[in-house]
Amino acid sequence: MSTPAFENGRRGWLGWLPLRVRITLWVLAIFAVVHVTLSLVVVLFQRQAVHRDIRSDLRKTVEDVARESQAELPGLLMIRAVQHDRAAQWGPLAALVLGEDGALVTKAGPYEEQQFVALRNHAMQRAGEDRATVFEPDGDEFLYAMTPLADGRLLVIAVPAAEMRRAIDPITFVLLLALPIGLVSTGVATWYMAGLAVKPLRQVQLFAEELSAENVARGIEMDETSPEVEHLREELDGAMKRIGEGYERQARFLANVSHELKTPISVVRTEAEVLLAGKPDEQELRDFARSASEEMDRLGRMIESFLLLTRIQQGTARIKARRHAVNDVLMEAVGYCAGMAEQYEVSIVPTLDVSDNELRIEGNADLLQTAIGNLIRNAIRFSPRDRTIDVECFARDESVRFAVRDYGPGVPPELLHRVFEPFTQADDERRRGRGTGLGLQIAQGIAELHGGRIEVENLGEGCRFTLCMPRAESE
Repeated sequence: MSTPAFENGRRGWLGWLPLRVRITLWVLAIFAVVHVTLSLVVVLFQRQAVHRDIRSDLRKTVEDVARESQAELPGLLMIRAVQHDRAAQWGPLAALVLGEDGALVTKAGPYEEQQFVALRNHAMQRAGEDRATVFEPDGDEFLYAMTPLADGRLLVIAVPAAEMRRAIDPITFVLLLALPIGLVSTGVATWYMAGLAVKPLRQVQLFAEELSAENVARGIEMDETSPEVEHLREELDGAMKRIGEGYERQARFLANVSHELKTPISVVRTEAEVLLAGKPDEQELRDFARSASEEMDRLGRMIESFLLLTRIQQGTARIKARRHAVNDVLMEAVGYCAGMAEQYEVSIVPTLDVSDNELRIEGNADLLQTAIGNLIRNAIRFSPRDRTIDVECFARDESVRFAVRDYGPGVPPELLHRVFEPFTQADDERRRGRGTGLGLQIAQGIAELHGGRIEVENLGEGCRFTLCMPRAESE
């Protein structure tokens, strides 16, 4: 038996939450992951784009200033550099001119002295490289470009790297703001849609809570009209109909069991009351003892049939499967029914398998003989006096067939579709044989237990029952 802890572990750490809550949480988690992932992609892409634009503007700015300002004084050169329209859009620029020996000639820009010194030192380390390329000093403090002037000096123009981050801050802010807004709106929408999705389940739950044996035939009403819900409603209605039919069959079964059990008791009681009312002689007492013994035997057989049928229906019947020759199984079943055939003045004519390879069947011999015997006894009850019952076994395809054919009136058409239900009997059978009405159902249950089936068909005269079983390979 499963424990609550085991059930929770098997359902996961969210298994204890209602389905509607779990759906909402899963959608919110998926939305958060997708949003964060896309936000990172957008921020990284925007960062690269801003970085590329700054580098391009710095490169063009330093070239323009160097080309247009060759004859100007260093101070004017600095003013032109830090006020250049193209690069100034990224923030306050830093410009400096370095002499041939690397000394700082002049500088401009709202920055600290140590920042200019760090920029000058880094620029001198890269002085021999491609001067049209933007370089990034250690610490990512500036993005700068440099180019030589005509007099051998070096022009350096830089912009703080922080300006690049400032350029993408609005996008980052919007993406961060969109996260809670998106979570709230997605949560509300998902909660509503999840409610629509689980509403039929809630209706099924309420229907199950009100369900009882008295209203099992009542149909289920659902508000939704979607194809899925309609299909669920039809399946539930079908299931309730089958359950209702099962209750009715069970009620009929119990009523018939009560009747069948009461019949032999009533017979014995009636005969006993007759004897008590008079002065019976020895022969009357012997007749009463014999009648009581027969009725008790019949009652015992009936109870055994009930128990066997119950075990088969509940799936608790077990078989010890072995391989048996079909001719042996058939002859054993015929032998068990010989006494009854003599009592009813009919004869059983068996036809055995005569193929080169001995036919074999796998299963429990006692149960198989019971199934075949029930078919033969059923045929005996319906057969007229001095007629025969044909019993044969043969192979067809991959199966073995045991056919029992009688020459009686056949199965009434109104009983043909339920001939394997318990207590399905014709009126003349009840009068003649006083059978239990369970033989055919027991035979069908034994056949199914062995992976087979029983077929029935009315012929021109009489009917034929055929037990079909899987064929076992000969060892």
